Amino acid sequence: MHTTNRSLEGLRGIAALVVVIFHMEILSAWSGVIQNGYLSVDLFFVLSGYVIGSAYASRLTNTREVLRFLVRRVGRLWPLHVVSFVLFYGLLCMHSVMSRQPVVVPNPAEFVSLLTMTNGFNLFDHNIGNSVSWSAGDELYVYILFAAICMALRMRVSLLFAALMITGFAIAFRVNADSCFRYGACYDMTYSFGWARCLAGYFLGALLARHADALHFLTSPKWQVIAALSALVLLQLTAVVPALAFAAPIVFGLLVASLARDCGPVASLLSKRPLQYLGEVSYALYMSHAIFRVYFVNLVDIPGHRNWVWQTACCAGFLFASFALAHFFHRYIEIPLRERIYALADKLPSVRRNATMGGRLEDYKS
Repeated sequence: MHTTNRSLEGLRGIAALVVVIFHMEILSAWSGVIQNGYLSVDLFFVLSGYVIGSAYASRLTNTREVLRFLVRRVGRLWPLHVVSFVLFYGLLCMHSVMSRQPVVVPNPAEFVSLLTMTNGFNLFDHNIGNSVSWSAGDELYVYILFAAICMALRMRVSLLFAALMITGFAIAFRVNADSCFRYGACYDMTYSFGWARCLAGYFLGALLARHADALHFLTSPKWQVIAALSALVLLQLTAVVPALAFAAPIVFGLLVASLARDCGPVASLLSKRPLQYLGEVSYALYMSHAIFRVYFVNLVDIPGHRNWVWQTACCAGFLFASFALAHFFHRYIEIPLRERIYALADKLPSVRRNATMGGRLEDYKS
């Protein structure tokens, strides 16, 4: 029997909801937290690195364990990714036909990229698939890199995690610094160099997990509250000082580390049932809302209807459609297909598990 860290599950749910609200755009003026909600993607990366690092870093000692790990990761991410981009293009084609516009479909190269989840590797000069799927693909390939390091270079894991984290930050800063300081668009790379954000955030999380004992003091109630408030303050202040966005993964990392024991005032709040549901459907919500995003943006900005009543109705409709599809995705697609692929992975010969630094998180749905 495996136990989920409920506070991290709830935190993941909040991150997904913030991304959804951020993509509604018209609410950004209300709060710096919403205006900079795109940084919640970096919270996803740090969370995944921490959870997977805690559960698997000391287990991936041979080819069989690595293969089982990677099959399970594919089972977690790939099925919903494929279903979401098929539905995205299906609705786009229907809309094009009904509005008598040219039909938009991926060309062969784009289709292969979507199938292999490489659409976040700057292979094209435009985004393909739904607007958020790049991050799922980037994370999948970072899993492969993580597993290879854990198996082949065990004595230098911490050093390599740190090196990859620094490399990710350095690349992100190098490619983004000009637009950041000129236009205030900081640390917002997606399908082009979003993989650098993933590299930085994931291996920061994995590094924190590896040295969790040294960071034990962060789990005290005082530091937990400080970490949570720091994350909120950072998001708010980034609206005034955009370059602070580069510090987001580090601040998020401290918040994640403070929740490692799954107890304390912030952990208790994040463990509430509504947030647990959000955490359970977070990946489905993240992928599903982007399918409707283009239609929402067009509807909310119709000339002659730019009033608060119409915009409120559009927001409510967008949230309802996103949650309804997320629930359907999670229950009828994500869980069944994931469990089938997990079962396939579990049929592979296993080795005796070593003691891990975070076994309680072993099957956390990251």
